[in-house]
Amino acid sequence: MVNPIADGFRRITNRVGEAFTKASRTSASHGAGDPRTSYTPSAAEQEMQARRLVSEHRMTKKLPPHNNDVFIMRSQDNKVNVYKPASGEKFGEMDWIPHVQGELAKRELGAFRMDQLFGFGRVPPGALIDGTRAPHGAGFVQQFVKLKRGVKKWNKYSELHQQQVAVLHYVIGNADGHHENYRPKDHGDGRPNSEDDLVAFDHGYSFPEKPDAARGGDHFRNLSDSVRFYEGKRPLREDVLSAVDAVRPEQVRSALGDIGLSDSAIEGVLTRLAAVKKHRMIPDWDLSYSWDL
Repeated sequence: MVNPIADGFRRITNRVGEAFTKASRTSASHGAGDPRTSYTPSAAEQEMQARRLVSEHRMTKKLPPHNNDVFIMRSQDNKVNVYKPASGEKFGEMDWIPHVQGELAKRELGAFRMDQLFGFGRVPPGALIDGTRAPHGAGFVQQFVKLKRGVKKWNKYSELHQQQVAVLHYVIGNADGHHENYRPKDHGDGRPNSEDDLVAFDHGYSFPEKPDAARGGDHFRNLSDSVRFYEGKRPLREDVLSAVDAVRPEQVRSALGDIGLSDSAIEGVLTRLAAVKKHRMIPDWDLSYSWDL
């Protein structure tokens, strides 16, 4: 089953400014057996994809400084959402990601899909959204989650949640996993405590591809706190490893190919996934982001 919104993003990266509704038509280039045609989005993703964003929430003005355009929006069903229009994406001098609007949105969705494949539940549901359903055009929409105030140190979360995010951030290659991009969920139980649910977000700068010097001189680095805490020195729990072992390469190709991520980005994910399965831990990242393997 072809995801029409993901298909639209494949087209939007080839022709910036093309009408999204026109872009969402099925690509005739996908042949029989192409993994991009076999993925069925989860019910949570389909629900997000169907939302129509109708009004900006006052919380938009309270957001901390950010590189890319971000809005807190209320949808037609009165739900609160985080909305990131593709037109507001910025790439700087990064040489490992195509400088085309829509690439960050695809990566945000890719992180949610990988989190689903692992069964971790650390990333809130999200989807690519049609430009006819959002005020600033096509982009990424994610369920708003109320978070507790203040910064909580990485090692103060449960070991299970630490390791789940470490695996996710390592496998997807997250260059933006600092302390402001993971927070404890607010269940109405006051200040941060040891039982907090860890919520991870802002994954647009993930899924590195083979570098291209024409894009700039900033090379990829995995800047995830979780990866640095575990890489090369701490074993992973058996329940986390069981979740990793259960993910098959064809599932990854289907979930990420459907979005339109490049072969280079997908093969990198598969290489790092295989490394965790083999070593039973997070390997040293310096050995895991080479495109000469």
